[in-house]
Amino acid sequence: MVLEAVDSVQDLVSALTIGTGTTANSHFAVLTEPSSTDRAISQAKIITRTVFEILWRRHLVYQIAKAGEFYDLFTRNSFTATAAGWMFEFEMHRSLRQGRTIQVSRIRSSLAKVNHVYNDYGTGGKRKREDSKSFELPPSEDHPLRKNEKLEVGRYYRPESTSFPAVDSLFFIQPPGESTPILLMFLFTRNKASHDAKEVGLRAVDGLEFPSETRRYYIAVTPDDLRPKISVPFSYLTQQKLGGKGADDVFPVYHLPVNRKWLFKA
Repeated sequence: MVLEAVDSVQDLVSALTIGTGTTANSHFAVLTEPSSTDRAISQAKIITRTVFEILWRRHLVYQIAKAGEFYDLFTRNSFTATAAGWMFEFEMHRSLRQGRTIQVSRIRSSLAKVNHVYNDYGTGGKRKREDSKSFELPPSEDHPLRKNEKLEVGRYYRPESTSFPAVDSLFFIQPPGESTPILLMFLFTRNKASHDAKEVGLRAVDGLEFPSETRRYYIAVTPDDLRPKISVPFSYLTQQKLGGKGADDVFPVYHLPVNRKWLFKA
């Protein structure tokens, strides 16, 4: 199905749920392959992220209910899980830019070989209250994030390239009544087991221009039923000058669980 032929959400639904009977050029937008469990059955998926983003911007970005239906469709099997991850990312960008208050909770770490692994979500009682933070996000447009960018307060940034593999976006905020700004570093993931915060991406964030007293928080954003391990290279934490402090104090990692209703809120 060529992009021009996708005139409605239903066209795309048909292509993805049926996978056959589309135009001879269907491979331009939708890839149809035999099922991994039954070669007699076909299954379809969006062929590339670029194609999916074009379709999302054209048909789904302003149709929140329909976007939710597609997300449900994509999460049903592993063949379309990649597209579900793309949609999760696109919707999180839209949602965080709208201007809302987010509640996050601390993930504690332990040293494992060459990485610090943040995997203690501390879901109980007093610990949970002590390790929770609230951030009020202002509305913002998308702003491109480039190497050595000078950050401006109140702006939401998205990387233009793969130079920042540890983050999917940044929000540079100045909380009312507080003297120092905050840099929120967002990681979006639907990985159930683990995610590596790439050192090259973390160092790229260090290379941005912002006040030295800025407080930085790394926030793993996941569906609300996932608790992946977040690995941060010990070499990076050492470079941050631990100075007797623990990794959790030098590089605090938090969790933002997102349910379907929150994700697809208009």
